[in-house]
Amino acid sequence: MASVAFQMSSLSLSAPKATLGRSSFGGKQVRLATIRPVQKIETSIEAKQGHNRAGKLKTNKAAAKRFKVTGTGKVMRRQAGKQHLLAKKSPSRKHSLEGECALVPGDYNNAIGQLPHSGIKKPGNQKKCTKP
Repeated sequence: MASVAFQMSSLSLSAPKATLGRSSFGGKQVRLATIRPVQKIETSIEAKQGHNRAGKLKTNKAAAKRFKVTGTGKVMRRQAGKQHLLAKKSPSRKHSLEGECALVPGDYNNAIGQLPHSGIKKPGNQKKCTKP
């Protein structure tokens, strides 16, 4: 339960509730004080019950654009080294850098944290692809 305290500003006069606002006092117009409720913040355990939910798991959009998850649960990424300084690389070297390769097992925990709803399976739990 939140307890409510009342605080009075500069001038306090006793007046009926109907005359709150402006009133005549001794022949002069006097502005009556306004009553503002001030809530006390409870820091007890009882006040915090019911707020035990975890936050939403959100997808990191930068990671979603860089990685692709296959049907078997593997995470595929682009190979590094094909963005710039291509004049000094031989055509066969540039050709070998095409395509995608699988993420190394040490990076799977990072990928799972950034892509929580994508169906990534750790390397030991992936299905083996059996193509005829």
